[in-house]
Amino acid sequence: MIYFTDKDGNVIGKVAPTPEQKKKYLKDGYKECDEDGKVKKAKKAKKK
Repeated sequence: MIYFTDKDGNVIGKVAPTPEQKKKYLKDGYKECDEDGKVKKAKKAKKK
């Protein structure tokens, strides 16, 4: 299950969305989050 949140803070859950659906949600302004609505952040690359 993948969760998305919109600008208003509403959380929606999708069971196994296709890559095309996931791209569309992200393009429409949704952000990937956990089931509590906390936005997942990308991990920073370590410097050498």
